[in-house]
Amino acid sequence: LLGCFFSLALLAYLRSEKLRRGTQRQRLGQPAARGAEPWWYWLSFAVFVLALLSKTSVVMLPVVLLLCMWWLGRAAGRSLTREDVARTMPFFGIALGLALVTIWFQYQRSIGTDVVTTSDFRSRWVGAGMAAWFYLARILFPRHPMFVYPRWSFSPDVVAHYLPGALLVGLWVLFWWYRNRWARPCFFALSYFLAMLFPVLGFFKIYFQKYSFVADHWAYPAMIGIIALVAGGGAWLVRSAGRRWGNSIGLLAAVGLLGTLAPLTWAQCGIYQNEETLWRATLARNFKCWLAHHNLASLLVTQSQAELSAVAGAANFSGPSPACADKLNEALFHEQATIALKPDHAAAEYGAGHILSLLKRTEEAIPHFRRAIELQPDMISALDSLAWILATHEQAAVRNGAEAVRLAKSAVAITGEQDARSLETLAIASAEAGDFPAATEARRKALTLALAAQERDFAGTAGGSTAALRKRP
Repeated sequence: LLGCFFSLALLAYLRSEKLRRGTQRQRLGQPAARGAEPWWYWLSFAVFVLALLSKTSVVMLPVVLLLCMWWLGRAAGRSLTREDVARTMPFFGIALGLALVTIWFQYQRSIGTDVVTTSDFRSRWVGAGMAAWFYLARILFPRHPMFVYPRWSFSPDVVAHYLPGALLVGLWVLFWWYRNRWARPCFFALSYFLAMLFPVLGFFKIYFQKYSFVADHWAYPAMIGIIALVAGGGAWLVRSAGRRWGNSIGLLAAVGLLGTLAPLTWAQCGIYQNEETLWRATLARNFKCWLAHHNLASLLVTQSQAELSAVAGAANFSGPSPACADKLNEALFHEQATIALKPDHAAAEYGAGHILSLLKRTEEAIPHFRRAIELQPDMISALDSLAWILATHEQAAVRNGAEAVRLAKSAVAITGEQDARSLETLAIASAEAGDFPAATEARRKALTLALAAQERDFAGTAGGSTAALRKRP
């Protein structure tokens, strides 16, 4: 959708420019329909707004429009005019407005209190140079694409790390210097490429940079310039070979390119069959991707929930089936890998504890729940799970009613006494601590909320264990 709107906006603007400059009149030998020019212009603007609403990564289109007018002007022997610049002002205005909205959303909503990067401008300059060359390499040699690429490590204190950026700037200056001779297409393509990449080169914080500094989809609009340069260069070479050999060479090159890229595209589409194939393919090429490890673990646990929910209430339930246990053990491996790669990942610590609880290894789960709470004190699921274990464990040495009450009260306070399961945990914890009036009151509130929410299964089972805890040795 983004590519469609972006391309249509660019084509409509170029159509408007041709009408304005009278190129159609010269070609057809008749007056051009001047009234059509504003129509194409405002169509371009409207479609550009749709492109921005699809994804604001195309905010640099106004710069591309100026590049295109520079190209057309140089072909006619003139430079950019004030009118050329003035015509792009509405485009710059709407692009700037939605760019500021996107920056605000990224910083205030997506990123929030998370630390995406602590780099200064020098580091961002180094990263931008590396990212630009990375994208150029990916466009020209699209081998082994990844959904999440490894997150680079670089330092602004290492002089060699400035070389990619310096080489890129030097190349741009070289093309500019020879723009009136052989380098005009190269200058246009490189300027287009860098302009469209600018928002995602690292000068502005983007939440996804928490996982990787680059992503294939960020390069989609920018790659058009490089592809156009390669296609134009190929066409020039074919024409240079003459009609006798040129057509055959061009046909063979097109077939070879199609035969190479089509299987790569087909293979890449296959990893998007479902979420599991996506994360497994990501780990196959980037095993240190903690995001893929954690998401795959969460998916495997979700797949196991159906069986566990069906048999957990059975009188003779002693744990998951072997097949389910194997899936849970695989999920545990991925959560442990996440913790090893990112030790401050609270959700992975909770996930590991939750899986161990499902595997009936509750004593091993306790340290993970404690670590999750240490990293994120307001994690309700970790507070509730640890409180439940400390209140209901079969071994008296593990139970700790006082701590269970403290944890359960924290969960209840965070939810504003509006979560039936947290209140039920508080009831069980209070009973374990010997405070039966508090247990009865918490259970009453839990049942009231469960009935109001029509959670009949929960309402029918909640509270029964409170009386049973009176008999606990």
